[in-house]
Amino acid sequence: AAECVLFGRVSPAFYPYLVLAVSVAMQTGAFVAVGALADYGRWRRGLLMVSTVAGSVACIATVGAFKPSLLWLATALFIALQVAFGLASIAYNAYLPLLAANHRDVRQGDAAATQAASDRVANTISLGAYVCGYGASLVQLVVVAGMIWGLGKAGSKEAPFPLLHQLPIAVSGGWWLLAGAVALRWFRARPGPPLPARNPFTAIAFSARAFVRTVRH
Repeated sequence: AAECVLFGRVSPAFYPYLVLAVSVAMQTGAFVAVGALADYGRWRRGLLMVSTVAGSVACIATVGAFKPSLLWLATALFIALQVAFGLASIAYNAYLPLLAANHRDVRQGDAAATQAASDRVANTISLGAYVCGYGASLVQLVVVAGMIWGLGKAGSKEAPFPLLHQLPIAVSGGWWLLAGAVALRWFRARPGPPLPARNPFTAIAFSARAFVRTVRH
């Protein structure tokens, strides 16, 4: 088709950029609304759990977008998994100072060396996590590329294999869910200070104010 119909008529070449822009805008809104909450109460582990499950389920549910008329579903799922991935990253990073503070090298040091040791341990943990993450992503990429190649061989140019791209995305979602479940199995709640908010609206307002303070500094 020459055009995709969604919010008016949009060129297929421009449509992915439009969806990506919308997902980034919604990610930003989610960061402002709940990002700061990861440092309070049990929000840290709860946010990591909810965002991991929501994002991986959105990936797996992509198999439901099996025909062109379901473009809206694929779009909604892509935006949802993008937002969930961003929130999961925030919750993961909220663990980093606590993991460093509870490391034996930090706890056994004197007051003068504590900050330097904490920074060193935090950098080591972060670097190790990135290496493991990129390594796992490489393995997943090889598996997905093999799936696409194999499924492509099973079909033809005139009649491609059904769900040629949806199935690899679903496998990626399953990989995310499995890895997240393993991490959550070992992550403790490590509650932070009480959240100074009484209801969801004041919690969002508090998070937004914290975001603004961070940007200003």
